[in-house]
Amino acid sequence: MNRYVKSIVLGIVWFVLGSAVTRFYDTHRLTALPLVDTAKPTDDKGAIDFASIDYAHQPLWAYGFDRPPLPGEKALPQNPPSRNLRPNEDPVEQTRPMHLPGSNAAYSRVDVRDGQNVIDWFPDEHPSMPDVVAHGPAALGKNTRGCGSCHLPTGKGRPENAPVAGLPVPYIMRQIQDFRSGRRHSADPRKPNTNTMIELAKSLTDEELKAAAEYFGSMKWWPWVRVVETSLVPKTRIAGNLFLPLEQEKTEPIGMRIIEMPEN
Repeated sequence: MNRYVKSIVLGIVWFVLGSAVTRFYDTHRLTALPLVDTAKPTDDKGAIDFASIDYAHQPLWAYGFDRPPLPGEKALPQNPPSRNLRPNEDPVEQTRPMHLPGSNAAYSRVDVRDGQNVIDWFPDEHPSMPDVVAHGPAALGKNTRGCGSCHLPTGKGRPENAPVAGLPVPYIMRQIQDFRSGRRHSADPRKPNTNTMIELAKSLTDEELKAAAEYFGSMKWWPWVRVVETSLVPKTRIAGNLFLPLEQEKTEPIGMRIIEMPEN
């Protein structure tokens, strides 16, 4: 019995001592760190002052670029989704039904590119999509696009878009509200999908925002990205902020980058 009591007392002592040491460390560490103004760099109107950003020390790979922006360089507006055939591609290939292993669905490239009617390869993996997720904010009319066109019906997101599945509903709503109010931008002025997201956020009704947030927030997170630690990666090209491999062989030093690319 005495041994049992001594074990409990010893555990309490170690817990209190550990808490005290942690508190001492955190207090002195926080006071030693310089204060960072996260609202800068901005101009007098609150807009980002891109001219003051030192891009030489920015992780450009995080934004899908391999060089700093030129003076005054800005993002070109993204074209709204369309079912029109592209003149530089074979029309047969654009309209040919495609299949994926494990899915009973069939979609053509025209279907895939139609962001106003989001395709769904695996509808059994998630709840039924709300109208705004499948078709986008109604107020934008022909210029709209469904949330699922970029973030996918599963909320996992494409490599150049954010994964939102399983995030708290208030957090998702706050991010959209920050897009609306101008508090959230991209640190790189060339990133086009950020401007698209801002336009969509400003066009959402409160009901649409709530429906989208509750939909994505209702889904559980499960692994979507396979992490590989390596010193060499395949050479890549950047298309629409997305890294695509030019070859399968790993020949290029990864350096301090994080290279995210499709498996196939």
